[in-house]
Amino acid sequence: MSENEIEILDFEQNQEEELIEGIEGIEESKLLQSIWLRPKDTLRYILKKCPDKYITQLLIIGGAVSALGNALDGAPLFDLGPWFSLVVIVIIGAILGPLANMVFAAILSMVGRWIGGKGNYSRTLTIVAWSMVPNIAGVVLLFFQIGFFGPYFTFYSGDIEIVVLGLTKSEMILYLLAFLSIVVSIWAAVLLVIGLSLAHNFGIGKAILNLVIPVLIIVIPIGIFAFIMGDLFNTF
Repeated sequence: MSENEIEILDFEQNQEEELIEGIEGIEESKLLQSIWLRPKDTLRYILKKCPDKYITQLLIIGGAVSALGNALDGAPLFDLGPWFSLVVIVIIGAILGPLANMVFAAILSMVGRWIGGKGNYSRTLTIVAWSMVPNIAGVVLLFFQIGFFGPYFTFYSGDIEIVVLGLTKSEMILYLLAFLSIVVSIWAAVLLVIGLSLAHNFGIGKAILNLVIPVLIIVIPIGIFAFIMGDLFNTF
């Protein structure tokens, strides 16, 4: 056996030992509950014991929820009416969302290995899927928004204003829901960072870098392209 093969075996053994640590008390039947209270231990357990658990369901539901959230800020799709548009967008999100997240996981895996990580695509996809749990749970907020404001956020014209802040009751509720949505998104990002550190066996700092680099790679070119196109359209 060569020296390189021995090093690989030693790394895999150390990685397995690290994943085993801290998973006592985690139950496979209660992963959706423990992910909130013991996120790091739960993700360790998932990577070690059941890396394929709920992956397909989380990717599909997460894609649908993400599409629903984006749809609430837009106009009705193709003038089909708000409710029918939401249904169509959710179906599209459930189909295209998993594909987008699979591509995202592939990029994260590649960047993670580039900066010294040892994880692979399969482990990274598991982390991406499970990091969507907070956003999926946040669908309750979206349903409340739809029920209170309608399919697109329309304030009630007859609300009583809060004199001190100069805000209507509907605006106060909307801002509260927006704040809770931000908290949910932050928690999802925290889960993703923790998971990447476990999947690639590196520290939180590198895990954050692993997440930031792909975002910059995607966001900056899109921003430059949008700026150029906007400038071109303004010239006509």
